[in-house]
Amino acid sequence: MMPPFLRKINLTAHITSSVGWFGSVFVFLVLSIVGLTGQDTQMVSAAYLAMNVTAWFAILPMCLIGFTTGVLQALGTEWGLGTSQTPTYGNFHVYFAVEDEVNWPFSRRSGRLINAH
Repeated sequence: MMPPFLRKINLTAHITSSVGWFGSVFVFLVLSIVGLTGQDTQMVSAAYLAMNVTAWFAILPMCLIGFTTGVLQALGTEWGLGTSQTPTYGNFHVYFAVEDEVNWPFSRRSGRLINAH
């Protein structure tokens, strides 16, 4: 069991990183719309480059911080980790699915997308 003070700090970090993750995914969505609908070659290339930076330096760290603080929060409470009452148990799939979907285009296709214009 975590002391209440540490639990509050961990919960604050978890909520902050989750909101930051949501915001960075929204930025990624806006940039993807700009990249898909843009007519200017430089704008499209810039959008895809910005998506790469957003994925690696905003989405991925916020995802990992949120995941880590969620696991710590679950381990530090009386409910534990891996029970049906723990929200973190259901979030395992969300964290890894989003991480795979966000990072997949950049590891395999970004060079072709940028160089195609």
